[in-house]
Amino acid sequence: MSARVGPGENATQAPSPIQHFVGADRTYAVLWYSVICTVSLGLHVTFVIGTRRLCGWNSNFCFTLLFVLSLACIIRFSTELIASFTALFYMDWIEYQALWIAFGSLAFAPYFTVVLLNFLITFHRLAYTAFPFKAGEYLNKSVLQVQFLNAFLKL
Repeated sequence: MSARVGPGENATQAPSPIQHFVGADRTYAVLWYSVICTVSLGLHVTFVIGTRRLCGWNSNFCFTLLFVLSLACIIRFSTELIASFTALFYMDWIEYQALWIAFGSLAFAPYFTVVLLNFLITFHRLAYTAFPFKAGEYLNKSVLQVQFLNAFLKL
């Protein structure tokens, strides 16, 4: 059976999404998102500036992972800030569909990277806590670089 197409609708185009915020509500939502994203960006940039000298490949590898985690969050919050402003201007869903796909890719890719980095941080801290004298032998620079590269490729 074929789906019924209403008058004025094209079966080959995706329907426009439902607008949850219209008028003043949209302005307040964009303002709220902008404040949250700006504060979060400021905190992450401060963290990146503070931890860049602490990064390393031995027991301080967690700072390297936290540095990359913060960079992933900066990408996500920057994308959400830009996307919220485009929503304020009522940009057409159908006409700029490639833009929305790009925003979605940039906004959701860091979510998976953050989860992977949190597992790596947990594993690294557990290894150095449970086996403080042997962890440096097993988690040498090349092993940590492979983990880092794997997490970076997921981004």
